[in-house]
Amino acid sequence: MGLPEILLIVFSTALFIQLLFFFNWFGRLAFSRTKKESLRLDPVSIIICARSESSKLIENLPYIFDQDYPDFEVVVVNDRSWDDTKEILKAFQVKYSNLKVINIEESNHEHYGKKMALTIGIKGAKNEWLLLTDADCKPTSVNWIREMIESRKEDSEVVLGYSPYSREKGMLNKLIRFDTLWAGMQYLSMAKAGIPYMGVGRNLMYKKEVFFRVSGFKKHYHISSGDDDLFINEAAKKKTTVIMPEPGAHIVSMPKQRFIDWFRQKKRHFTTAPHYRFLHKLMLLLFPISFLILVISAIILLVLNKYILIILGLLFLRLVVQMVIFSRSMRKLGDKDLLLWVPVFEWVLLVLHPVIHISNKFVKADKWN
Repeated sequence: MGLPEILLIVFSTALFIQLLFFFNWFGRLAFSRTKKESLRLDPVSIIICARSESSKLIENLPYIFDQDYPDFEVVVVNDRSWDDTKEILKAFQVKYSNLKVINIEESNHEHYGKKMALTIGIKGAKNEWLLLTDADCKPTSVNWIREMIESRKEDSEVVLGYSPYSREKGMLNKLIRFDTLWAGMQYLSMAKAGIPYMGVGRNLMYKKEVFFRVSGFKKHYHISSGDDDLFINEAAKKKTTVIMPEPGAHIVSMPKQRFIDWFRQKKRHFTTAPHYRFLHKLMLLLFPISFLILVISAIILLVLNKYILIILGLLFLRLVVQMVIFSRSMRKLGDKDLLLWVPVFEWVLLVLHPVIHISNKFVKADKWN
C-alpha cells in the first residue's frame, strides 16, 4: 500500500466522521419538529442583570413587558451602575407593577461579577421558572415567554433557547451572525441528541430548583464567564432538557461594531471551554479536526494527481449535505442570507477559533466589571 492509498483511507475516514456529524447530530435540529405540550402556563420570573445600560433598558424593556403571557414578573438587577439606571428603573416601576428592581451598591470590600448579580436576582425571584436574558436584548415576538414555556415536557427542567444578532450591513456583521448560527446549531443539535453541553444567557430558561441543586455557580465562580454554558454543562440532564429553536421564541441582540470588540468577546467566551466535560470537548474538537484532515489529505492527493474524480465527487457530496443541513437549520434559526457564505465562513472560523484559543494563553480575557 503506497502513500496515495493511505491518504485515501485517511480522507475517507475524515469524510465519514464529517457525514456522521451532519446526519447524526446537526440533522436532528435541521429536520426536527417542535412539539408543544398542553401544560399549565406556570408563572415566570424574567431576570436581567444590567450595569450602566440605561439606554438599552429604555429601548428593550417595553418589549419584555409587552409579552402576551398571563403571569410573569421582571427582575432587573442593577449591578453598581454609574449612570441613571436606578432612576430609569424607578420610572419603569411606576408604569409596570410586575417590575422588581434589586440594586447592588458599590463596595471596596466585596468581589462582584455577573454571577453574583445573577445569583442575587435568582434568589429574589418569586417564581420557580426563571427566564434569563440581557439588557441589550429584546424578543422577536410577543409570544417569547409562551413559546419557551410551551416547549416543555412534563418532566422538563431546562429549556435552551436561541439568540441571534441583528442583521446589519458589512462583512463583520455576517461573520458574527454566522458564528452565532454555527454555535447555535451545535448546542441545540447536541441537546436534541441527548448531550446538552451549553446554553446562552441571552435566552435560557430553567427551574430555580435546578440552580440550588448544583449550588448555583459555586464550582466555577472563580471564572469570569460561564453563568450560562458552564452552568448548563453541569446542571442540564439528558431527559429533562429540551430546546426551543423556533423564530417566535428568539431573542435578538446587537452585535459588536468593531472586529477587535468581537474578538475580545469571543476570548471571554472561550475561557470556559477548557472546563467542559471531556465528552463535550471531544465532540467539539472532532468536527473541525476531521475537516482539517479531510482538506489536507484531499489537497495532497490532488497535487499527486491521484483519485481526482473520487476526491472531487466526495467533496461535492459533503458540500451538498452541508448546504441542505444549513438551509433547513436557517429556517428555524434565521439568517437565510448567509447560506451562500457557508463554505467561506467555515474556513474563516477554522482559522479564527484556534487563534482566539491561543491568544487566551498569553492575554487574559476581559471580565464583567
